[in-house]
Amino acid sequence: LEKSLDTSSAVGQIVALHPEAPAFTDAQPIFVLNAHVMGHPKDVLGRMIQVATILRKTKVVMMERYGLSDAAIVFGGDFNSTSEEACHTLLSEGKLPQSHPVWREAHVLFPTDAAQGPDVQE
Repeated sequence: LEKSLDTSSAVGQIVALHPEAPAFTDAQPIFVLNAHVMGHPKDVLGRMIQVATILRKTKVVMMERYGLSDAAIVFGGDFNSTSEEACHTLLSEGKLPQSHPVWREAHVLFPTDAAQGPDVQE
């Protein structure tokens, strides 16, 4: 599952907004993300992987281009998810607890490494 997160693709936009007023010269950029998460209506895990992939790619951009390990992120779009699903939990809480039902689905697809769940804390 960890490899799937590292190698999966997802379509999203990442924009870094930089304050320009003189009073904000030391301010960090705000990262605005946009995505249309797709997949079969029952593929909760697939949508979570897309969201986690975009968040991970954003962290790479933040570190490589700006030297930041943390910054404000606004993530909007069509997640094709309900408030009970993994995408919503990951985005609203910043992590996906190991007790979340999506890990049962992950265990079926990735039986050797899904019991612990991957590091999807963003």
